[in-house]
Amino acid sequence: MGASLVVGPPVELEDASETVTRARDGMTAGPLNVGATTWRTSSVDQLLARRPKGEIETIVKTSLGPLIEWDRTHGTHLVTTLASWLSHGLSVTATARAMRVRRQTAHERLARIERLLGYDPAVGSEPAHLALAVAGVRITHPDLLAE
Repeated sequence: MGASLVVGPPVELEDASETVTRARDGMTAGPLNVGATTWRTSSVDQLLARRPKGEIETIVKTSLGPLIEWDRTHGTHLVTTLASWLSHGLSVTATARAMRVRRQTAHERLARIERLLGYDPAVGSEPAHLALAVAGVRITHPDLLAE
């Protein structure tokens, strides 16, 4: 059907057990994605997965609660849009392309995200904070990221 492969960091042969451990951790940190990736892609998920589930839920709720509620109430995809935007380097064009929506649609969703959060998600350390919250969603509520 499908397979997942996570490649650990490059190391000398005598240190291969460390890279295999990092790759294995990457595969178990959250839901598996079919295809190949590197340990860097899942490093935030790996660290977050070591925290108690209740703590992760708190991060998700306090950070993304308004977006989650809006999506549930209106059948929209704001959490998915935010996740895509963050993973595409805050590029609206790349986000729209990845989500297969018009650029204007992506802009409108991001504007709604900003209104619901009450701050600009692109300023300062906000993208890092939101990336952590999205990683929490991948671990606790992966269904919220399906479109």
